[in-house]
Amino acid sequence: MIALISLLLACGDKSIDDTAIIDNSEGTEQNDTNNGTDTDTEETTDPTVDNDGDGVIGADDCDDLNPWVTEDCGRACSGDFHIEIDDDLTLVAGCGTIDGNLNLEGVTQENLIALNGLESITGYFWIFRSHNLVNLKGLNKLKTIGDGFILSYNDNITSVDGLESLTDVGSSMSITNNPILTDLYGLNGLKSIERSLLINSIPVSNLGAFDNVESIGASIYISECDNLESVMGLATSVTSFGEHESIGTYDSDAGGVIESLFYVYLNDNLCQDDVEATATLFADNGWEGRLMGYDNNGSCQ
Repeated sequence: MIALISLLLACGDKSIDDTAIIDNSEGTEQNDTNNGTDTDTEETTDPTVDNDGDGVIGADDCDDLNPWVTEDCGRACSGDFHIEIDDDLTLVAGCGTIDGNLNLEGVTQENLIALNGLESITGYFWIFRSHNLVNLKGLNKLKTIGDGFILSYNDNITSVDGLESLTDVGSSMSITNNPILTDLYGLNGLKSIERSLLINSIPVSNLGAFDNVESIGASIYISECDNLESVMGLATSVTSFGEHESIGTYDSDAGGVIESLFYVYLNDNLCQDDVEATATLFADNGWEGRLMGYDNNGSCQ
């Protein structure tokens, strides 16, 4: 499965460099206009006290609800950041944009409040094996990911709350092997996935969280989600599917065309009729790919 994830997101990926350059050239201007707090926050914090317990009083703290950052809120950060211990979060706390890749692996936080000013990542964003995470709160301002997004092997995450502002993923989205992740509705603002969508081994019952997605550029892979009862939510708003396929099945009979796949298999409670009805809806909107659905063993009523 890890090999498949890596293949799906390989396009455009950069190698991770543990060094990173932080550009503070725009820090002053950005701090004046976007200091990481909104009007309500400013009205509820006391500038004479240390509201977030980071040792800096509110008057001197550009975000006094975020203990990870005291200055340079909203700054532009350039480089590839590999965050393996909590202290490394200081490298990206306060970043408004990351021009590069962000890989979180093994942090012990329950949420990502350290990233509460982050609005865009130009590269990929991977969240791996951060076993204390219960949600993604702190990412509430994140709107775009320029490359792929992976959320995998996080043992205690139950929801993706915090991703409500995310609208566009510039490559593939992979959500896999999160054993108690039952709620994807934090993704309800998502509009576009440039390449493939991969969902594997998570206990969600439906995919209604994707009902505002309008475009999936390549293929869809859904497997081993034993609680899944319907995939129909995927087809609610999609008007473009498979137009940018780069991962799929080589079809010699079609002149070497790489096909877009709707690949749904080994979901114990999913009715095969539901899968086929969803594929029909895709086809009605112009999809010309191929359904590969099998061993979906749920009862059909």
